[in-house]
Amino acid sequence: EALSLGDKVAVMQGGTLRQLATPEDVYRNPHDLFVARFVGEPGINLIDGEIANEPGGVASFRASGFRLDLNGRAVPPGRATLGLRAEAIAITGQEAGQSSSATVDRVEHLGGETLVHLRGAWGALVVRAPQASAAPAAGTQVGLRPDPARALLFDPSGGRI
Repeated sequence: EALSLGDKVAVMQGGTLRQLATPEDVYRNPHDLFVARFVGEPGINLIDGEIANEPGGVASFRASGFRLDLNGRAVPPGRATLGLRAEAIAITGQEAGQSSSATVDRVEHLGGETLVHLRGAWGALVVRAPQASAAPAAGTQVGLRPDPARALLFDPSGGRI
C-alpha cells in the first residue's frame, strides 16, 4: 500500500533503513535483494546461477537450463542471483536453439491480468502475460525471452551488482 500512497517510500529491516526512494525507483531499482523481495506483487522471480564472460568479452547469466546475455553490461564473473519482475519476461514459442525454456504449471486469471506460473531446471517463476494474448495451457512447453535491460543482478551477499 505504501507504494501506491507515498511520494517517497522508506524500506526498513530491523530498524535499519535499506532504501529511501520513490515507489517507482524502489520497485524498478531496488538497492539490494531484501528490498527486491519486499516490494511487488507477484514477488520478484529469483534464479541462482553465475555470470560468465563469453568469447568477445560479452557477459551472460547462466543457470541450469537458463541463459541471458547481458547486452554488453560490464559485470564481474562469479556467483549471482538474477532478479526478474513478472513483466520483464515474455513467453515465446519453442524455438530451435533457444537458451531458456519452461513448462507451464498453471495459469492464474485475475480479471485485469493473467499470471502464468512456469517451471524449469532453474526453478519456478511467474510471468505477467499481456492482456491481448491467449495464455498457454498447463503442461505446455514454452520459450522465455527475459529483457536484459530490466534484469537485476545481486551478489551472494544480496548487494546489487
